[in-house]
Amino acid sequence: MIQIQNKNLNPIKEQYELANFVIETVSKVNPVLHSDLEYNYPEAWVYLNEYFNGFVYESLYQNLIRGQKVGVYHKQFKPEIVARFFATRIDIIFDGELFPSYEFNFKDIYIEYLMYHMNSIVSDEGKRILNTLDFKLLTNAAR
Repeated sequence: MIQIQNKNLNPIKEQYELANFVIETVSKVNPVLHSDLEYNYPEAWVYLNEYFNGFVYESLYQNLIRGQKVGVYHKQFKPEIVARFFATRIDIIFDGELFPSYEFNFKDIYIEYLMYHMNSIVSDEGKRILNTLDFKLLTNAAR
């Protein structure tokens, strides 16, 4: 993730590259791992949540600030709140009861979650950039 952030891409392109990394990485993990961690390994679950509430939050927060500064994200939201929404609720996409693996795959869930988020924050200029990126084509091997 840090290598992607160090490329100094525009914030939308950075989110696109990060999405590819997440899909590629998480698609290699057994979907049952999430619930196993939560119920059988509470210490590991706490560690994972600290990661989402720390590193993921801070990375997204910085991306949101930068996006507002360069004009690809609108300014009608508070980055510190939106970053918390995204980082702390991302665990819902791993919920096997809500999204059973026989019905949904991780890639589709994650892309929908990310596109819902991106479409709510982009400015008109950002929308033009977003429309040039096809998130559905990310890491086709992750299907």
